[in-house]
Amino acid sequence: MSTNQYPASISTPKVALTAGSAFKFGFYGALGVFVFYLIVSIILGVLALVLLAAGSFTFLEPYLRR
Repeated sequence: MSTNQYPASISTPKVALTAGSAFKFGFYGALGVFVFYLIVSIILGVLALVLLAAGSFTFLEPYLRR
């Protein structure tokens, strides 16, 4: 009775990392970080404006009355 068995050492396919793909990975990684921090800063800016309009920043009153 013969069975089909896989060879003892299965070689994994090698992935070729070229300069172009490394450049694309770095570019889109940096772009993703930039967009993430841009969205976070917009959200925090809107939150700060809402809190300022609500009067939560009482320590700023001497500066706002000028």
